[in-house]
Amino acid sequence: MEPKADFIQRVEEVENFLSQKRGLFALFALLEREDTPERWDVLVAAPWLSTDRGGILTVAEQLTSRLTQDQIVQIARIVPLTPESDFVLFLQGVYKEMSVTGGRVRLGASVLSDIEIRSGYILAANASLNRAERLVAVPA
Repeated sequence: MEPKADFIQRVEEVENFLSQKRGLFALFALLEREDTPERWDVLVAAPWLSTDRGGILTVAEQLTSRLTQDQIVQIARIVPLTPESDFVLFLQGVYKEMSVTGGRVRLGASVLSDIEIRSGYILAANASLNRAERLVAVPA
């Protein structure tokens, strides 16, 4: 397995583990920004995940337990977001448009909300976890 594929697979294992242990993610994505080549931002959003240091530590603990040392240094940062944030909603829309099987979606070079992206992967995107959508779904 090529190094990049192994890295992505291991990060996907983290997403699967945390989804089973804690609950589904509204978004779990890897983005390689143009200004940080060969380093990845890990974007995470879930109703159960705090957007403070605690949320970062929850994800970091699992990443460090599954990634090699060479892979760990490929992580630029962990970015916890709220499920209702515009960026999460945008990436959920991209996932919905591009996903055929419900598996990972690869993103090519693009500009997302004024951020230049070299490449990326959306590993999970569950719009049903957005608070606004859940409130709409509740019978009156």
